[in-house]
Amino acid sequence: MGRIDITQFQDSFSSWMKTCCKLAHGEVIALDGKRLKGSFTQVDRRDALFMVSAFAYENGVVLGQVPVAKKYNEINALPELLGLLEIKGCLVTIDAMECQKSIAKEVIDKEADYLLAVKANQKALLKQIESALLPKLTEQARNGVLFNEADYQKSREEFRCYAVSHDLTLLCEIRHWEGVKTIGVIASYRK
Repeated sequence: MGRIDITQFQDSFSSWMKTCCKLAHGEVIALDGKRLKGSFTQVDRRDALFMVSAFAYENGVVLGQVPVAKKYNEINALPELLGLLEIKGCLVTIDAMECQKSIAKEVIDKEADYLLAVKANQKALLKQIESALLPKLTEQARNGVLFNEADYQKSREEFRCYAVSHDLTLLCEIRHWEGVKTIGVIASYRK
């Protein structure tokens, strides 16, 4: 196995996946980076292997993977991974670490939509989204409109409320994000 050309294997794997896994319009593709379990020495864990993967939720298969030098290099690997994928008509989800304007543009260029988690790495945008939607969350919580999910195996309950808006006129920061149609906020707490 050690003699296999990794690049050639990756190309062959991607071609094979394209033939056996057809994506439906609107299918969710999750892009995420993970540390490979057991890929490090126990002393300092600095030699761990990281991969950025594209996971087709409905099909339950990994469409492609790209190795990453370190966890913080995921942003650099995503364009390479997106280049391998045919995602037209799909919804690509990306966590906050990779929430970047260039990544969003690349998804739009591939004729797909995106769902990005916005956190502290996009401070101005986060602040505007919170200003626009937190009053709605507060009103829901005050009126007791909470969605309850119980996980009895772990002895906890989680409560959530959410707000969504298609009105983007109050968010001047949004103009930098190509293809934005909707914003939303979810607040949750566990007991």
